[in-house]
Amino acid sequence: MELSDRVLEFAGRYDLLGCDAVIAGCSGGPDSMALLDILHEAGIRLYCVHINHNLRPGDCDRDEALVSDYCRDRDIPFVSYSFDVASLAARDGISEETEGRKLRYKAFEETADRIASEEGLADVRIAVAHHKDDVAETMMMNMFRGSGLEGLVSPAPRSGRVVRPLLSCRKSELISYLDGKGIPYATDYTNSEACCTRNEWRNVIFPDIETETGRNPVEALNRTYGLLAEDLDYINRAAEEAYAVSTVTVGQYKALSVSALNALHPAICSRLIRRLWLETFGNLTDFEQVNLEACIDLAGADAQGGATVLDMPFARKAVRYEDYLCFLGSGDDSERLFCLIAEKMGLLTCAGTLDVEIMPGIALNLPDSDISLKALIIENNNELEYNNYSWFCPEEILTEGRVTLTCGRAGGLKFKFTRAGSGSGKELRRFFTDLKVPADARDSVIFVRQGDRVLWIPGAGHAEGFTGKQSKEKFEGSGRSAGRLLKITLERQASQ
Repeated sequence: MELSDRVLEFAGRYDLLGCDAVIAGCSGGPDSMALLDILHEAGIRLYCVHINHNLRPGDCDRDEALVSDYCRDRDIPFVSYSFDVASLAARDGISEETEGRKLRYKAFEETADRIASEEGLADVRIAVAHHKDDVAETMMMNMFRGSGLEGLVSPAPRSGRVVRPLLSCRKSELISYLDGKGIPYATDYTNSEACCTRNEWRNVIFPDIETETGRNPVEALNRTYGLLAEDLDYINRAAEEAYAVSTVTVGQYKALSVSALNALHPAICSRLIRRLWLETFGNLTDFEQVNLEACIDLAGADAQGGATVLDMPFARKAVRYEDYLCFLGSGDDSERLFCLIAEKMGLLTCAGTLDVEIMPGIALNLPDSDISLKALIIENNNELEYNNYSWFCPEEILTEGRVTLTCGRAGGLKFKFTRAGSGSGKELRRFFTDLKVPADARDSVIFVRQGDRVLWIPGAGHAEGFTGKQSKEKFEGSGRSAGRLLKITLERQASQ
């Protein structure tokens, strides 16, 4: 099979080129020049981006001209970016190799976004020229960094919109392809020097391994890469299935069930935590092994004493409360999260201080809330409609004192609540503690009181009257009158 046919067969197997257009990143070296030519010959809608790193005066300008001339002769849209990589790397305190990679991919992404917008294209992908030799070098470098499977199966055929069609090819094959077609390419003399870790593997260690064993390490490592890739695919599929059944929605937040996490194999558990970070923030940037291990410990720890909050990169937080584990961004309000957890428990909360006198006929939206309050007199108590947030009591209660819808702020947690039919009561503070309502949410829970006596906690219980058929029967069985009733209803307004 011809090299170009093998590349397109590999691309088809992994659906790398089934898109509207492809941007080829081309340095002018043999790898990227072969990629550019194969994609051009395949008739793909193609664009080319070149990055001038300005690290080899003279040579880098010739490389740019070489790629530009190739594209001009074949009517391939071409754009070049120029960066002072050495200065930027010194400024950022990172290696020139790392700085160059960061700038390259940023330029590729920006170009893809611009072309997609200007041309009205839905799917623009970025093709880069990694090949089998890169796979072997990366695998060994990552192995000695202590990487897991993801590091050993890297680079992958596809990462988001970045595709790698040449992973079935050796570098020597790409050079032979170009030489056979008479296509010029640039040679970077630094690739033959032992000036960085990758070059040490390429130019020193791999040749020594082949001399000692008589076997080509690049081919052997690529076979291992293929086997590990299958294992990783299986594990990732299992992790996605587990993620789907282990996550819960808490308002606008996604959280993991701690009990579900602890029932999983550690290999799946760790992936679910990384997956939650990725879904919450959009990337795994700087979410390192030490952060992952801290979150695993957090999920495995007892939740005694309330919520636990850990600092994460970029001023983010990992939060554990009871069976919930979630992440908060730097601008997120942890108190709001705890209120949402309380609401997940069936309670209602408000953002500010609440003090609304309840009178028949009242109908209003609570301030800074999506909750509405309605109160009316019911004449016929034989056809009542019930829900978790409606409460009925004798109309006469209004003559016994001011009835107020309020919350725990301003000392409200000291009020006493005695369930209907119970001989003893508790302060709200203790009642909410027993319910395991998050401490930071207790002041926000809505309830109805008369003086210092709590009459009804929506979603939790009532002291007077009734909230359903069963409690109505108990109410009437106690000898209380159920004539004209005051009905109080709290409802969430539908999102506009």
